[in-house]
Amino acid sequence: MPSLPPLPFLARILLRAAVVWVGLRGTLLLLFGLVIPVPLAAVAIAGIATLAVFLDLRRRHELLFLGNLGVSDVVIFGLSAVIPVAAEIAVRTIA
Repeated sequence: MPSLPPLPFLARILLRAAVVWVGLRGTLLLLFGLVIPVPLAAVAIAGIATLAVFLDLRRRHELLFLGNLGVSDVVIFGLSAVIPVAAEIAVRTIA
């Protein structure tokens, strides 16, 4: 069973994912209006936000540190995708 990062690091990853998603969604809101009609765009937004968080973690060498704690990159990538995917599902459900 893969291990999760310690709680302070988990909270920072989830918060960072939320901030990146809100920033990306806000930028798209200013550019294209309230709702982007293409469903594939939701997948792209969630993917871009997840990739941005993962690359930021890599840039700050946090992946190396968490790897030394026994947390794999796949788990971190999955955790960084939780917030953007859930937020996009919520936006699609509400809109």
